[in-house]
Amino acid sequence: MKRISTLALCLALSAFLFSGCMKDAVTKTEVINVELNLNQDYSYVMSKEGSSSMQITQQGNHFSKSEVAENPGSAAVFNYKPEKDFEGSDEVKISNDKSSGKHGHCHHEQEDVTVYDFKITVKGPIK
Repeated sequence: MKRISTLALCLALSAFLFSGCMKDAVTKTEVINVELNLNQDYSYVMSKEGSSSMQITQQGNHFSKSEVAENPGSAAVFNYKPEKDFEGSDEVKISNDKSSGKHGHCHHEQEDVTVYDFKITVKGPIK
């Protein structure tokens, strides 16, 4: 009887300790609509976590500069400039999804994911 009680206690303790490792990540997508004039620079402060936590997951097709940098306050900043004289639409997605799933002693826990979806429209001169 003592053996069954000990086994039940070990199973309950194991279930409790590893239940936090099964947390599913929550993905939050923030759509940012951007309107620019020809050759105009654009910057957006995304995260206080710093640029190392954010990465471009879908690069635009019509840019001369599209990067994640860190400002002096250690925040992640998206910097974008369209190709010279480009008119039209572009899209860039940036995320903190590292897909590593490793934190501390738990190898299955996943952090919540934030996706910034920049929908960029570059307008030409008024005719």
